[in-house]
Amino acid sequence: MDKSDKIKVLIIDDYDMVREELNALLETFPEFEVVSTASDGRMAVTLCRMYQPDVVLMDLQMSNMDGVEATRLIRNEFPSIQVVVLSMSTDPTLIYDVLKAGAISYLSKSGRISDVPIALSNAYYGKAMLAPEATAVVAEAQAHKPATI
Repeated sequence: MDKSDKIKVLIIDDYDMVREELNALLETFPEFEVVSTASDGRMAVTLCRMYQPDVVLMDLQMSNMDGVEATRLIRNEFPSIQVVVLSMSTDPTLIYDVLKAGAISYLSKSGRISDVPIALSNAYYGKAMLAPEATAVVAEAQAHKPATI
């Protein structure tokens, strides 16, 4: 990343307060530029077409279109856009589904706020970051995967 370049971030969450707090947090880091925010997955896809962000910070449970479907559509249409999920959900099926849909990282809203900028930066460089809940889901999926030669 050049010195003048910033990591362009799109924030998607159904709660205004969460979007505003995440925006305020990222404004304190010179390497990030929040290009837009929205409250549902359908708008996330539209905003990706408009702004071409580097990373989308995505909630899972939203109206109109959930984060799993939005992630799938974004990753299919824009393979270079990384999706970092930030959710309260600990449902293993939902976590598995969003990772399978193409999310590179999964963070828990009960985790540390300091993990958010780290995960966004890691995603920009193609590195995953998983909350313990997501790590357990990945480990379980691997344990049930048939061996290949």
